[in-house]
This record gives sequence, C-alpha cells and structure tokens, in this order.
Amino acid sequence: MVACSTNSGTARCPFHRHPSTWAQGDSLSPVFFIIYLEQALKNLRSTFDSPSNTTEAHLPNEIVYADDIDFSGNQPVNVKKIEETLKVHKLKVNVDKTEHTSVRKHSEEWKTSKKVGSLLGSKEDIEHRKHLSNIALNKMEQICTERTKPSSAQELSFITH
Repeated sequence: MVACSTNSGTARCPFHRHPSTWAQGDSLSPVFFIIYLEQALKNLRSTFDSPSNTTEAHLPNEIVYADDIDFSGNQPVNVKKIEETLKVHKLKVNVDKTEHTSVRKHSEEWKTSKKVGSLLGSKEDIEHRKHLSNIALNKMEQICTERTKPSSAQELSFITH
C-alpha cells in the first residue's frame, strides 16, 4: 500500500515498507521506486530552497527519467549536500555513473556527454530515438486496432522492442 504523509512539515517514508524489502524484479518495484525517489527529490528541493540556506545556491533544474537525474544550472552543484539528503532516504548516488559537464563557449567536450540516454548536441541520436518511438507506436496501434487478440508472441515482441 502506498501512502504519503507529513509530520510537522517533514516528509516521512511514503511506504509502509522500505524499498529494500521489495523483491528485485517484482513488477511494481520500478513504479514504487520512482514514487519513492520523487518524494526524496521533493525533500532535496526543500533543503536547498529553505530560508536557512544562505550560502548555497538554489538547487538547479533537474531532468528525471526513471532513476537517472541530471541537474543543470549556472552554478556548480553541491554534490555532497545532494548525497547527504538522499542518504536520509537510504538512496545512494552512484559515483561511477556521476559525471560533471561544463558547457563553455568554444568548448566541444559537452557533445560527448550523455544526458538521460542521449548525447548532447546529437541531432542524429535524437532523430534515431524518435524513429524507434514511431515504430513502437505504430506496432501498438496495429495491435490495438486489430479485431483479433494478439498472440503471446506478438505481445512479447511488442513488450521487448
């Protein structure tokens, strides 16, 4: 059962069970994790934007896709503060996958950086992803508009592609 509650303005764990007790591979695990992560991000935003936060810049904009989070802003991100806040929720930043990217005038380094699965500045990569999305949408439309029920093989094919 999912339940979100607050106690004196402090958000508590939004579930009766902690994510570590869910079975890996359970069909609802990804959904629960994303909901849990969103609650942790709300707390993170309130930590950065609190009135007592006078020396830190506000938390930059974030782009979230499943468990990938990208922060973008004009100032360097205080990674330690993010790690400390997420640790309260028993979440850990994967430092092996953490990358700091600076976009500067006359610098091309940022073009090799992947953000939410796509290379920055790569029109070809984005066009390819759009093409694959259209193929999946057309398959889904075909399955949904056919009068006969799709075979298990068709369902599996649609799910895995």
